Amino acid sequence: MIHASFIRNFFPIESTSDFVKFFDAYLSEFGRECNLAFLSILVGFIENELIEIGSQLNLSTLDEVKCEDAKSFTYSFDNKGAFVKDISRKRRRSFPFTFSICFEDVESLYEKFASFILGLVPVTTDDLKCTSRDLLKLISNTVWNGLQRNYQKDRAHMQSVYSYLTTSRLDSFGVAFTVVAACQIVGLEDVHLTVSEDHVWVTFGDNDTAEVTWHGRGIEDRRGQPVDAGISDRLWLYLNGDAMVCDRFMEIASSIASINFSITEKIDSKVLIVMQQQLLWILYNKGYIDQYPTVLAHLGDLEDIEQTNNRFQAVDLYQAAIKSSFHFYNDAFIYPYIYLGKHCLRKNKPRDAFANWAKAAKVISRYSYSKEDEEAYRDFFEIAHQCIPDLLKLSDVKNDPICFCYLIQFMDGICLWEEGSQTPILHITWAQALTPCLLSFPFSTRSAVRFYTISDRNVDVNGNKQIPKDCSVDVLARVMSQTIFSPLFIVGAAPSPEKRQDPFKIKDKVALSIYSNKMCLLADILLAEKVAASAVSLQLTAQANPSGRRKVRSALPLDYINISRKKIKSVNSKPPSPVF
Repeated sequence: MIHASFIRNFFPIESTSDFVKFFDAYLSEFGRECNLAFLSILVGFIENELIEIGSQLNLSTLDEVKCEDAKSFTYSFDNKGAFVKDISRKRRRSFPFTFSICFEDVESLYEKFASFILGLVPVTTDDLKCTSRDLLKLISNTVWNGLQRNYQKDRAHMQSVYSYLTTSRLDSFGVAFTVVAACQIVGLEDVHLTVSEDHVWVTFGDNDTAEVTWHGRGIEDRRGQPVDAGISDRLWLYLNGDAMVCDRFMEIASSIASINFSITEKIDSKVLIVMQQQLLWILYNKGYIDQYPTVLAHLGDLEDIEQTNNRFQAVDLYQAAIKSSFHFYNDAFIYPYIYLGKHCLRKNKPRDAFANWAKAAKVISRYSYSKEDEEAYRDFFEIAHQCIPDLLKLSDVKNDPICFCYLIQFMDGICLWEEGSQTPILHITWAQALTPCLLSFPFSTRSAVRFYTISDRNVDVNGNKQIPKDCSVDVLARVMSQTIFSPLFIVGAAPSPEKRQDPFKIKDKVALSIYSNKMCLLADILLAEKVAASAVSLQLTAQANPSGRRKVRSALPLDYINISRKKIKSVNSKPPSPVF
């Protein structure tokens, strides 16, 4: 049901502001009854119109489009076709910037989609009580069978039901969203989109899951299969079971966030960027994306480009995304940290940038790397090869032992991600980028750091921690609080997981706990006065798991449950004392 009598009052839609007003009113009026297919068709329609106009105008950012209420704009070009603001009238050419979308056009596309789905998917009363896997697979097959057989599936502007109806093409997200929209049409209200950071599937019935689309470049048929195998294999693609199970509002938010405003690879539509920003603020103000970390981080990026809300800075939205991930999803998301780190890079805050990338690496260390993690791999590769070298060009960074600790922590997380996986990560290209970064810190900075590594050599025959004879009361309290069976842990004296891995001070040194095999072996090398680049490079590229057998690692580098069997050993000497 599309509530035609209400919707018709907002048509024709002749500007992005018209659609923003309709979107706000539609959400307020119908809430969870909003029709996913109709909204996706309308959003895709507007996106297609604006991208087509932008392609004809060949403008880089459509900077002259400042007022979204206007229905036409005039642009000026020089004789080479480049956009300029002040040129003589003799060389000026004008182009109209108009579009008009009638209700009948959108309605006809929706009726086409509804009749197509309802004609091929028979649904009984029993089916409406609880969705079966067979019925869900039938709907998924119906959507797949409506696609072209051969086309490039990573192109832009193929994420909406509009694209499905007009071009018979969809990207990976578009297929999953269209399946959920089709389920809504046939009356299956228990089918919802489930979203990780780079994949999407559906949840239905009693928390059952099913693949309905492909991922990445491969289109192997997984339709109807549960995602349990990916979760048990600890793949980042499935976030260890902490992915977002969307409600209707979050599904609408995912559709809005998927708007692609690229006219070409290097040219974006300013009009679409502003429209998406306004729509996301509507969702934010209604509280619909409080549990959607990636959309909050994306809105932060949009505000970082051009601030439109005086109540919030971009950093506030990044922090909200991190809190949402930590509170609702066991801190399973890497991109809020990565986005905030890049924001700090742009603001020339090197220590904060290093800290957030180290936290992103800490999160990714919970997973086992696979070839399907190419998106996360690409972003960490960019940080290691471009962002970190750029940070090290800033003054005083190389003299800051805290920055050095965060760099080690970042590398430690990547090494942990690699451990236990079938595919190596740190090949020679990584070593060529990271080795100069490590060696750019002088000995005076590196010697100000004390590393602590996990070792079983300081555990007695009964698996109990051995307390050094010379340890102070503070050190004793720290060691005792590291087990969940300790009264200190129960009353909150034990540090939380995210704080345990931050650098901490011991007298005149900065201490850091490291956990990966590679970085534990590299610690002694890095603390030497003279460090051979070849030794660092060889250690970084050493095979993490020569046998190829998978290793089982805890969800956190330092597992509270098994802490009594582990011992923090200092590379230098004494164990750490707490910092209050």
